[in-house]
Amino acid sequence: MNPHLRGGRVENHLGTTTPSSPDRDSNLDLLVLSGRAQHNKRKLFREELLPQFLTVLLHTLLNKSHSLLGDDIAVAIYNMAAVDFPAFHDAFIPHFLRTTSGLDDNQRTILQRNFKRDMDLPSFTQNILRLMNDMRCYRLCNASLPANSVKL
Repeated sequence: MNPHLRGGRVENHLGTTTPSSPDRDSNLDLLVLSGRAQHNKRKLFREELLPQFLTVLLHTLLNKSHSLLGDDIAVAIYNMAAVDFPAFHDAFIPHFLRTTSGLDDNQRTILQRNFKRDMDLPSFTQNILRLMNDMRCYRLCNASLPANSVKL
């Protein structure tokens, strides 16, 4: 018979034995499950949705499709990057540069190297806007050069 149902003693997650009560243990189980669900949601958001949101926002800045909202978009990017700054700098930015067309590998390397790892809001937003301007400049120059010519 299940000890939860008969009010016996059960071993908890710490390995200690405690008196069991069906209501108390069920509530604890629900709290543990709820905590795990929240952790899984946060993990899903960080790993799957966050990079997609960041990509859309950065492309919006890059293409100037909502130029009046540029500062607000940069702040939104900051808030999303602040979830995990090292992952943003070490994984997301290199991936974003690799997957953005109109740049060559040397330009991507220069852009990544020049992107500062500041974590305060004013410096971060300034760095994001500078990165977008530099990318726009490289793409414009590359598009205006004849085929098979030297790239900047």
